[in-house]
Amino acid sequence: MERHSPSIGKDLSNYAFKSLIIKILNQLLIQYFYEGLMPTDRSIIDVASRGALVDKTPKVARKLISNMVANSKQFGTRGDFPSKRVNEVSISNLENKVNWNLLCV
Repeated sequence: MERHSPSIGKDLSNYAFKSLIIKILNQLLIQYFYEGLMPTDRSIIDVASRGALVDKTPKVARKLISNMVANSKQFGTRGDFPSKRVNEVSISNLENKVNWNLLCV
């Protein structure tokens, strides 16, 4: 019977924990984006996603948003309204903090 060192189990636990944190952060990023939309834009996205965007996986939600952006660039917008700027949100800083904290454990 083969025995594994305790460090392998700890490494696997850390990897699983990091993966879970990244999944949660990605889901929160989609939720943050969705909550920043105007109610009419939320409705459009919900119809396009055949349900609430926040109920989709981050991968599916990002794909849907990318497709909608590509379509809006191709077919134009609803009017000649000035575009709104949206602050860029990044989870890399949070990932770095999680990684740093896990290294200290």
